[in-house]
Order: sequence, then C-alpha cells, then structure tokens
Amino acid sequence: MAARTRFAFVFWMAVAVAVTILGIKPWTGAPGAQSPSAAPIAARETIYRPQHWNVF
Repeated sequence: MAARTRFAFVFWMAVAVAVTILGIKPWTGAPGAQSPSAAPIAARETIYRPQHWNVF
C-alpha cells in the first residue's frame, strides 16, 4: 500500500508543477508585436535643443 501512496503523491506533485508552469508561462511571454503599446512613438519636435550654442 505504501507504493501506491507514494505513486499518488508523486503523480499529484507532477500535476501541481505542470499547472503552475502553465499558469505562469503566459505572463512571462514577450508582448504581442501587434499590440498598441508596441507601436513607435512619433516625435513631435527635437528631443534636445541646446539653448547656448557656445563651444569652448
């Protein structure tokens, strides 16, 4: 009977690990290339414009 109990324990631990991995995997994937947040940001003007053009 001990062998059957050990098999059940190992089996359910393997199921628990598989469910955990399958549950976490979608969060760790790369974001979709077509999602709105992946679109490039259009520059409206120059990012840096020096106010003093003096060169020493």
